Order: sequence, then structure tokens, then C-alpha cells
Amino acid sequence: MSDLHQPSALADRIDRLEAQTARLRRDASRMRLLAGLACAALVAVTAVGATAVTRSASPLAFSDTNGHTRLRLDAGGVHVFDAAGKERILIGFNTKGQPAIHINDKYGTERQSLYLDSAQEPIFAQFDKSENERAEYYVSNDDGSARISLDAADGGTRFYVHANDLPYLTLGDKGYNQRAYFGLTTEGSGLLRMRDESGKEVVSIEGQTQPFMRMSEAGTERAYLGVNTGDEGELEFSYPNAGKNVVLQGGDSPMAALYNSYGTAIWSVP
Repeated sequence: MSDLHQPSALADRIDRLEAQTARLRRDASRMRLLAGLACAALVAVTAVGATAVTRSASPLAFSDTNGHTRLRLDAGGVHVFDAAGKERILIGFNTKGQPAIHINDKYGTERQSLYLDSAQEPIFAQFDKSENERAEYYVSNDDGSARISLDAADGGTRFYVHANDLPYLTLGDKGYNQRAYFGLTTEGSGLLRMRDESGKEVVSIEGQTQPFMRMSEAGTERAYLGVNTGDEGELEFSYPNAGKNVVLQGGDSPMAALYNSYGTAIWSVP
């Protein structure tokens, strides 16, 4: 005989069915609420830019069981709050009328922002706890390049990447000077260049048709190693006044020469 014919077993089965039905009803209510929120958010964000929407329209707010507002829809967009009443997420439009998503920390300080600028370039920015922008990632409409800028708290760019057909990256110091450059030249040659605090070149390495390495002092060339226009290897050391000091040259007609500070050859071979 089936246990369903026992009164207690039948009562238990009915209780379980009623509990399951209640859970399904609660789940359905939650889904309807989420769907309603999604639709309301979409309507609110889309309508912000419409002239028919007025700022005087009453906001739509949703509160938790403690009466704290956790989500609000108004002409400014979708606002999400934590239990302490701090706005943590804003989905809407920024002060320039462009679509934006802002994310705040528990103190209400903006830490991340995703938006379009006035040129319709997508930008993702990150901020420190003092609201200084420290990192920015964006795509340019001018040349389609992707760019990354990492800044110090003083706003000076310390690391910058420009990625297109001629990519490059730069490093800067606290004096806002570009101290190192690594990338491709306009001719497509590899280039590494370093500068001193005053911005004058100290080291340059370029991989072109006639590759070379040049070392300088305060912008004045002191040493050079490379291939000259005659496709001959060449090593040259210079005086501080830029005059030649030692020259070594290879190729079909190798030679070596020493010069005094007046530029006069004092020894040479052959």
C-alpha cells in the first residue's frame, strides 16, 4: 500500500507542495522586480537626454527592510547606495551630457569612471583616494590608437603608451620631463632614446638602414658606434667641444686616427 494513503504522509506531502509553491511565488516576485528595475533603469537613462523629461519629476526609490534607500531612478540616472547611505554606483550622464558609469568607494569618493568624452572617445579612468586621476585608458578617434596614461599624484604623466601602426611608450619624471622613449620612428625604425633632467639627449639607439648607438653629454655627442652611409662600421669618440678624438673605421679601407683638441690628426693608420 502506498504511503500516500496514510493521513500523516499525505499531510507532509501537501505541506511540502505548499512550501515549494510559496518559494516559486517569491522567486517570481523577485524576477518581476528585477525586470521592472531593469526596464525602469533603461527608460530613465535613455530619457535623461530627452527634452520632454523635466527635473521636477519625482524620483523612483527602492528601500531595504531598514528603510534605507538602496536604489533611486531620477533624471540624473540610476543611483545605487550602500547600507550607510553612500552612493556607490551612478549610471547616467556626466556634467557634459555624455553617458557615464561612476563607481565610488565606501566613503563616497569616485574611484573609477567609464564614459565618452565630448569627442565621443571612450575613456576609462581610475582615481586615488584624494580623487587625483592616476590611470586613464582610451581610444582616439583621430588615428584609432589605443592609449594608456599612468600619472603620479601631482598629475604628471610617468608612463604613457600609444598603440597604433607606429607604437611607442614614454617614461617621465616628477619634473614633467620625458626621460625615456621606446618605439618606432615615422620611418618604422626601432628607437630607444634617453634624456637628462633638462631634456637633453644622453643615449640614442636606432635600428634603421644605418643602425647606430650614440652617447652624449648635455646634448653633445661624445661617442658613436654604427654603420655609416658607406655601409662601413664606425666607432668615434669626441671631445666635450664636439671635436673628434678617436676614430676607428672598418670596411674595404679600414683606418684608425687620433686627433687633438684642435681637430688636428696626430696619428693615423694607414
